[in-house]
Amino acid sequence: MHVEADKRRREWYALYLGFEVRKESVANADGGNFSEDAERIVKRNNRKFSLGIRTRNLTTIEQLYTEDTVLMPPNNDMVKGRRGTREFWSAAIKMGLKSATLSTIEAQRCGDEIREIGIYRLRIVPEHKKAYEDVGKYLTVWKVQSDGSWRLQKDIWNSDLPKKDTK
Repeated sequence: MHVEADKRRREWYALYLGFEVRKESVANADGGNFSEDAERIVKRNNRKFSLGIRTRNLTTIEQLYTEDTVLMPPNNDMVKGRRGTREFWSAAIKMGLKSATLSTIEAQRCGDEIREIGIYRLRIVPEHKKAYEDVGKYLTVWKVQSDGSWRLQKDIWNSDLPKKDTK
């Protein structure tokens, strides 16, 4: 009874905030922890992303994004759609991106979305240049799909490295 009352309370609260609520995404029927579930989901998918970068497997990377995704890389235009995202990561790999490590700090589930905040570390080895690492923070929005999978709908990141002088 307690689980059902808690579920009802969350549904009413979400409706009060103006969110459309799907019963299956409001809470685990067994009373499971929402935050732990969200964190487990994004960490699993982040490992897939890292593997895709390391193995240069663009299909693995591309499949982590929704069809209507928006990628917001630093110092670049927005990239829209899964195809554009594939082209962006393909260019990054060709420019020397060798690995990506994503560390989730917070993952919050809100209905059919998970909002994630984290820290990234990229290892970049440009051809005929000295290797370097880029470290920064990111914010993503994961969206549940009709098949139950979770894909990136919004992806933005910012480097913590000092801005290079372009003069």
